[in-house]
Amino acid sequence: MEVISASCKEVSLRYETEVVSVRQQADIFVCELQREIQQRKVLQKGYDKLQEAHSLNQDRVSTQLQEERELEAIRSSHPQLN
Repeated sequence: MEVISASCKEVSLRYETEVVSVRQQADIFVCELQREIQQRKVLQKGYDKLQEAHSLNQDRVSTQLQEERELEAIRSSHPQLN
């Protein structure tokens, strides 16, 4: 009976130790996850700004190309402007 009682206490102690260890690991994982979520938000903001800048640049380039085409058409129809 004493052997069983000692064995039960040993198992209980080991269990409690493992529970503490697992909880600490869980806390570490939660902190890491929160940090990664924050990093993703920062990266997403940067990506969104780059997307917006890219879109604006595409619009500018399209406008410039259209203006160049119009200018070339005017030059073609009015050779005295060259």
